[in-house]
Amino acid sequence: MLSPDTESFPQTRVVFKRKSLRQVPSVPLRVFNRENGSRLGPIGNLSDDGLMLFSENALLLGEVYPMAMVLPVEIKGLKSVAFNGRCVWCERSENGASYVVGFSFDALDQNNDEILKILIGFYAS
Repeated sequence: MLSPDTESFPQTRVVFKRKSLRQVPSVPLRVFNRENGSRLGPIGNLSDDGLMLFSENALLLGEVYPMAMVLPVEIKGLKSVAFNGRCVWCERSENGASYVVGFSFDALDQNNDEILKILIGFYAS
C-alpha cells in the first residue's frame, strides 16, 4: 500500500461519506497497537463508525491495524477495549511533523461496539 510519503501517492483525495457525526473526546484517549504495544497516537475525534488520530508516523492506506484503548473508567466490567481499524486516509499535519489519520472500524464485535458507544455518549462533546 502507498503512504503519503510515497512519490506515486495519488494527488486526488478520496472523499468518504460518514454515517455518524464525529465527536471530540472530553478526556485524553490514546490508541495502541495491541499486538506489539506501540503507541499509534491520541484520538482527535470518534464516532460509531471510526476515529481520527494524530500519529508520529504515516500509516498505510487500506491496512487493518489491531488497536486497543485504555478506557477512562471501567465500562461493562472492562478497563480497555480492543478493535481493528482500517486506515482510510492519512495526511501530514499542518506543522508537517506528524500525521492525521482516519480509520473505519473493521469487524467490530457487538460487545466492543457497545463499549465504544457508551464511551462516545459519556466522554464526547
